[in-house]
Order: sequence, then C-alpha cells, then structure tokens
Amino acid sequence: MKCAFIVLLCIVFGTAMAVDDKCDCQRGKRGKPGRNGQDGTPGQNGAPGQKGEPGQKGDPGRNGAPGQSGPQGQEGEPGPHCVKPSSCPIGFVFNSTLKSCYYFMYNADGSWFEGDWFCARQNSHLVSIESEEEQLYLYMRLTLDSQQRKRFWTSGNKFNGQWRWDSGSCSQSNLFSYTNWYPGDPGEPVRKSRPEEICMAVALYKGLDWHRVPCHERRNFICELNLQAL
Repeated sequence: MKCAFIVLLCIVFGTAMAVDDKCDCQRGKRGKPGRNGQDGTPGQNGAPGQKGEPGQKGDPGRNGAPGQSGPQGQEGEPGPHCVKPSSCPIGFVFNSTLKSCYYFMYNADGSWFEGDWFCARQNSHLVSIESEEEQLYLYMRLTLDSQQRKRFWTSGNKFNGQWRWDSGSCSQSNLFSYTNWYPGDPGEPVRKSRPEEICMAVALYKGLDWHRVPCHERRNFICELNLQAL
C-alpha cells in the first residue's frame, strides 16, 4: 500500500521519476529536447534613438542649364576722334616727306602688346609701313644707327583672317596695300605648328623684310605719329 502511494506521487510530480525496490522515487535520465515552438507575435517598436552626427559633404552636382540672356546694356561712350598734332613730341624724329614722327626704342624690348602699350603712352602707335618710301626710310635710319642685329615690332597683325595695320583711329585704311614679306611669309594658311604667329616684325639683317612671329616674343619697337597736313 505504501509503495502504491509513492508510485502515485512519482506520477503526479514527475514523469521522469522511477521507483526502486524500496519504493523510493528516483529521477530518470533527461529525455531529448522537444521541438521548437512557433514564433511569437513581434513586440512593439522601441522609441527612436538619438540623432546621429552629420555625414561628410557630398560631391557638387552637375551644372544647371544656362539662364536666360540678360537685358541689353547701355550704349557706350563714343571712341576717340582722330587728332593729329602739328609737330613732333620730344624724342621723336621728324620725316618731312612722310609727314610722320618716329620714336626708335633701341634700349628696351618687349612683347607686341608691351610695345603697343609703350607707343600709346607716347600718344602714338607701333610703326605702320604703308609705302615703299617709308620702308626705305626705316631701312636707312636703322642702318645709320648701326642697328643691324636688332628686330623691331610693327603695328601689323592678323585679325579676322586678314593682315592689317593697328594704327589707331587716324588710319585711313588698316588693310595692307603695300607689302614687303620675306620669301615664304606670311605662309598662308597659318602653319599648324605655330598658329600664334599673327604679329609682324622686321629685321635689318634680313633686309628689313617682314616676318610673322608669335606676339609674345620679345622685340625692340618703333613708334609712329602722323602729323596733320600743313
């Protein structure tokens, strides 16, 4: 009767218990784990975390489309009128036949633009060789001054595909009417190897023939100032 009661307790309190010969309950071996149960329902979302640090600056975006054209600007001031002096400034040499004054810069050189700026400061322009008489005069003057090894800028340059004199507002015709190019020059069309050869210089050691050269090269220069008719 006692053993039957103990067995009943074992059944009630643990199926893994066994009963020995003395009617004592003993724990049996652990059985294999059962199968996993089904997933439960998801819990509620937690509170938002704190704001993180800002990220690094990204690459700039592509340029946008061009905007519309702005309104037309106001009309500019009229350009200077041609004003010819009646006499040569100090430092200029007068030629009565050509009715022009010349300033020969032997002691300094510069680019074509620097020479043009220098002559403009003297109220003149780089020399424009517009006739055979003027070509001969310059040749004789440079020879007498022993300037055989120097090279000189003129106002000649190529603009919109045409060679012209940049003689300011007093020039009647900027296009070349007289020429004295060195053989092979001006070498039209522009040489592909030196497309920047759009300024004109002369050299006494080459007979004062005309040459096309890059405008940034350094040369001496001759300024010219045309006088008013007397």
